[in-house]
Amino acid sequence: MSNRSITAIVAIAMFIGMWAYVVRVANPNIHRQAAISGDRAGELGDLYPRWYGTQQLVLHGQNPYGRQVSEGLQLAYYGNIEPSGKRDEQRFA
Repeated sequence: MSNRSITAIVAIAMFIGMWAYVVRVANPNIHRQAAISGDRAGELGDLYPRWYGTQQLVLHGQNPYGRQVSEGLQLAYYGNIEPSGKRDEQRFA
């Protein structure tokens, strides 16, 4: 068996292992934590603020660092805007 075949087999095995971990371990824990805290942060992921800010800039010409975009992110993640600072704010960075 050549090195290329062994490398491909190892890569496929690692992919299957990582996929199984995400599906069986990580996702259920993320969803459970989101249900406990009542937010959608686990569902949206950490790239969502960058995607949302870029979308607002490119499609709508809005400042991604502005208040309106930040409030839109808070609504998407938490379902409301809470100015008291009791939780981590989601912002475009």
